[in-house]
Amino acid sequence: MAHRNPRFVRKYLLYATLTIAAVMASVFVTHHSRIEHLTSTILLQQARALYGELIMTRKWVNKHGGVYVRVGPKANPNPFLASRPGLKVNITDESGEQYTLINPAIAVREISEISQQEGSFELHVASLDPVSPASRQPDDFEREALLAFEQGQQEAFTIEETESGPFYRYMAPIKFEQRCNKCHAFQKLKQGDIRGGISISIPMQEIQQLMSENRRFSFYSAFTVLVSLFAVLAFISAKFMQKLNQAQEELEISATTDSLTGLFNRKAGYERLSEQLAKTRRLSTHLACLMIDIDHFKKVNDHHGH
Repeated sequence: MAHRNPRFVRKYLLYATLTIAAVMASVFVTHHSRIEHLTSTILLQQARALYGELIMTRKWVNKHGGVYVRVGPKANPNPFLASRPGLKVNITDESGEQYTLINPAIAVREISEISQQEGSFELHVASLDPVSPASRQPDDFEREALLAFEQGQQEAFTIEETESGPFYRYMAPIKFEQRCNKCHAFQKLKQGDIRGGISISIPMQEIQQLMSENRRFSFYSAFTVLVSLFAVLAFISAKFMQKLNQAQEELEISATTDSLTGLFNRKAGYERLSEQLAKTRRLSTHLACLMIDIDHFKKVNDHHGH
């Protein structure tokens, strides 16, 4: 009787483990969702900052009507600018050095080339109607973003998988300013019209590796905590069952024996007699019952108590 089936304890242990596992899984998923959201927010802010710097660079170059740089292997006269009437594209200083004009688009394009060489990010000025043959045609993301800008959308962003790895893609529009008429008068654009957009691509391979490592660390930590909690619950349950069995044994002894003599009490005697009578009827055997009377036992009761 002391070792009854502890089914309810196993059930309690199972429910407790499942509840803790569900809570930890919920915390794990929520934690990583917040981390991914935070990472996306940081990348978005970084892309917006880069876009803002490029727009300010374009405005500064545009404000001064373009800038002149020394002609060299990486700075040749631009055929498109040379074809625009009224533009002084090439100049020569007193020492005979030649300089060529760079407009905002060319400035951003050269910044893009430097950024690609550094590997920090990629830039691209894209348009659905490029004015220069040297301009690269927009890719699928840029084309969809440019179409959305014409409908009033202010920015576009996504995570794109490429052969070079994952990239965070961001694009925002370039709006026409009157100072641009020197190069774009033939397009007959108005102030604020969408001329195109600046596309920014930030490599995410290292970021995703760090996020993957963080997910693995969190998973292993959660698994370790869960196993530890399960072991603690199992230990507590075992101790609980041990104490419960001891208490049950003591209750059974006190309920079936006489405290003074240690013999079965009247109730236990009747139960044992009933069991033996049932066994006798079942097996068709005989039963003998012996009754013993102790002479002068009253003196024992009177002297020692009942």
